[in-house]
Amino acid sequence: CSYVSAAIHDYRHPGIKNDFLVATRNELALQYNDRSVLENMHVYAAFKVMNDPQKKCNILSCLGERYGEARETIIQMVLGTDMSHHAECLGVFKNEVLPAVAALTVRRKTQSSQTSGPAPKLLRVKSSPMNLNLADTAQNDLSAEGSHDARCLKIDMRRHVLRMTLHCADLSNPAKPQALSFKWAQLVQEEFFRQGDMEKQLGLPISMFGDRDKAAL
Repeated sequence: CSYVSAAIHDYRHPGIKNDFLVATRNELALQYNDRSVLENMHVYAAFKVMNDPQKKCNILSCLGERYGEARETIIQMVLGTDMSHHAECLGVFKNEVLPAVAALTVRRKTQSSQTSGPAPKLLRVKSSPMNLNLADTAQNDLSAEGSHDARCLKIDMRRHVLRMTLHCADLSNPAKPQALSFKWAQLVQEEFFRQGDMEKQLGLPISMFGDRDKAAL
């Protein structure tokens, strides 16, 4: 799911932002009700290709009954790259995912001390009063999960981790080597300028970083 999501997350990107598509009442904005317009389009277009029997490239067809689960994971991951969801995604990760990971780590350590074998490795979370308090709450949630395998995070939590991973990768250009990062920054800046030029022609407010007369790079 991670590989597929990363490969398709910008598939057929037109080089303009969601806000521009909404402001100009573009067909895509109408189709997706102004909600994560491009991200929805990326997923739709990619799955349309995969489901085309003539192209014979549906790499998810082997999943059988788990196809729906994989598709939902991919959808959530790609939609999570919409910057309008940044605060929400970060909040869920900090307030729900990290406490659940901390609680699961405590549980595995406890189980490991009661058995001869080591507990499976998990994401490492630094110990702090906040993490420990949150872990107590999440531990109770884990205990109340019924049939859920207590050795693993619930699927919605795993999806949040994957969403955050792809979101971070999507914004990772500043972490690249300086020469490569600068080249990509120039390309992105030119993309913003082209949208800004169209906004000027249409009499629309120029979007952030879109005015080539006020270059920020």
